[in-house]
Amino acid sequence: MSRKKLEFEIGQRFGKLTIISQHTLVQKAHLWWCKCDCGNKVLIDGSALKRKNNKSCGCLKNRPNKRIVIDETITV
Repeated sequence: MSRKKLEFEIGQRFGKLTIISQHTLVQKAHLWWCKCDCGNKVLIDGSALKRKNNKSCGCLKNRPNKRIVIDETITV
């Protein structure tokens, strides 16, 4: 069974990640260097990008909750 070749382009975006270069082929895994909007660089497997498993370098997990409490009875 042959594996499909994953085609990505430099500059292609996935969530907050932008592909900046292709890493060498490691054990038939296509790895890509991506830069997050926060400035971090991460190495991500191409299949994870295709499945949209990764949306950031991890900075979204560390983001504070976006809820704003105006007073004790109203939450936006």
